[in-house]
Amino acid sequence: MKKIIVLLLAVISFASCECPYASWDDYGYSETSSGKLTYKNDYFSAEKLLGTWQMDYGCIVGTIELKQIKFLDGLNCDITMAQVRNTDWYTETWTYTYYGNTIKFARNDGRTVFSFTLRDYIFPELFLEDSFGRYTWRKVRAYGC
Repeated sequence: MKKIIVLLLAVISFASCECPYASWDDYGYSETSSGKLTYKNDYFSAEKLLGTWQMDYGCIVGTIELKQIKFLDGLNCDITMAQVRNTDWYTETWTYTYYGNTIKFARNDGRTVFSFTLRDYIFPELFLEDSFGRYTWRKVRAYGC
């Protein structure tokens, strides 16, 4: 009986205290009229590309599905990819440029080129699109790690 009374008093004391709660606004986040969560201080620059980014399922360019991109420096990146509907992954070194809101990739042979347009950036996610769809990339490793 004593344990029940102590438990009841503990529940009443927790329920009666005013616990302040934090809103998204306290952390700098805000919700747009479309219901999308944004961060007021996030901005994207070429330096933020450096590091490793993983793609959501379905980031397909032609017959290749991109899995991961490791931006090595301001010119080269290693792209891990697979043929669509194939379980074998492989990595190739490509060159890239970031200008305006466009990230352009070119294979070192100079014949294969594709690009994405940057639509939004909320750390750690980058929202991109091309003529085939919209994609989300997540930064999983910082540059130098």
